[in-house]
Amino acid sequence: MTPRFVPDAQVADLLHCAFQTRLKNAYVDLLKQIKEYDGSIATDDLFAEVQKTPSAQFNGIKCFAYNKAVSLCEKDDVVSALQSIKRHFCLDESVGYYIGSSNEKCGSLIDDLYASIASGEGVKHQEKMRVSFQRPPYDQYQSALNLLKKGMGVLRESSQSLFEESAALVRNIGFFSTQDSDEFSFLSLTGNLIQSFILINSAWNSDWVDVLDKYIHESAHAYLFLINLDHELVLNPETERFPSPLRQDLRHMPGIYHSVFVIQRLLLGFSKIKDLDSVTISEKKKIENLIDDCRSKVHRGYETLSMHGRMSHMACRLIYEGMLATKYRGSYQQDFFEKSHVDLTAMKDLHRVAKGVSCTD
Repeated sequence: MTPRFVPDAQVADLLHCAFQTRLKNAYVDLLKQIKEYDGSIATDDLFAEVQKTPSAQFNGIKCFAYNKAVSLCEKDDVVSALQSIKRHFCLDESVGYYIGSSNEKCGSLIDDLYASIASGEGVKHQEKMRVSFQRPPYDQYQSALNLLKKGMGVLRESSQSLFEESAALVRNIGFFSTQDSDEFSFLSLTGNLIQSFILINSAWNSDWVDVLDKYIHESAHAYLFLINLDHELVLNPETERFPSPLRQDLRHMPGIYHSVFVIQRLLLGFSKIKDLDSVTISEKKKIENLIDDCRSKVHRGYETLSMHGRMSHMACRLIYEGMLATKYRGSYQQDFFEKSHVDLTAMKDLHRVAKGVSCTD
C-alpha cells in the first residue's frame, strides 16, 4: 500500500511489520558477522535467542540496542556490543508499554537507555543533546501518564483513524525529566534509530492537551521514519541549514520537512477535537490558540520547502494531501500539486479529503 497523509492504521501496521522483519534479519546478520570476525566470542546463545524471538516483538528498544551495538562494533569494541545487546534485548518485555517510573523494576537498565539516548546514540541528525535524561519522580510520571491516557481517549472519540494509526506506529512510550541546570530541554522526541519508541517529558503538562500534542507530534515523526526506511523523502545535503517553523535554530531540510508534516497532523487532530461536546470552554480556547499557532507556522514551513526543498514525488504528495486535509488554500498549494505529479484521476479522492469525507470517523 502507498503511504498517504490521511491516517490509515493498516498502512502503518504494514510499514511497522516490514521494519520488524528487517530489524530481526539485521540482528541475525550482525551476530553472524561478529562470529566471523572472532570465532572465540560466544554468540550462539544470543543468536538462538534472536532467532526464536518473533518478529512482532522487535520494537524501538530492540532497535536502539541494535544500533548501539553497530556503533560499538565500528569502534572495534565487539565485546561491549554483545554486552549491550544482552543488556537491552529483553528490556521491553520486562518493563511493558509505558516506561520511566521511578519504581521501575529494571531501573538501572532504563537509566542506561536514557543516558545513551541523551548522548545522541538514538537519534540521527542529532548532536549531543547537552541534557541529562532521567526517570521522573513517581508522582510526576503518574500525572503525565494519566493525562496521556485521557488525551488518547479524547483522540479516539474524535478521530478513530488517527487513534488507531498512532497505536500502530508507537509501541513504547518513555517518560523522562531533565535537570533544572540543563542548558535547554526537549518536550518530546523520537528518532530513526529508536523506531516506534517515543519519549515524552513528564514536566510542563498542565492538562491532557499538552500531552496529547506531544503524542500526535511524535507519532507523525514515527510515520515518516518508517516510510524513509524504503523511500528517501528529502534529497537536500544534511549540511544545508534553513529557518525552521518549530525551532529557533537553523535546521537541515529533513528536519524542516518533518516539522511541516507534524504540524499538519496536529491541525488534523485538534481541528476535530475542538468540536467535541466533551471539551470544556477553556480547553477549546487553548486548542483554538494551538491551531492558530500551527497555521502560522506551517505557512512558513511551506515557504521554506517550496523555495529550497529537494523532495521526492511522494514527499510532495504527502504535503499536498495534508494541505487539502487541513483546508489550506494558500499560494503554495499549486506548487506542491505540480511537484507531487499527482495523477489527475485521483483528484476525486483528494478533494473528498479536502471536504473532510475521508477523515470522518
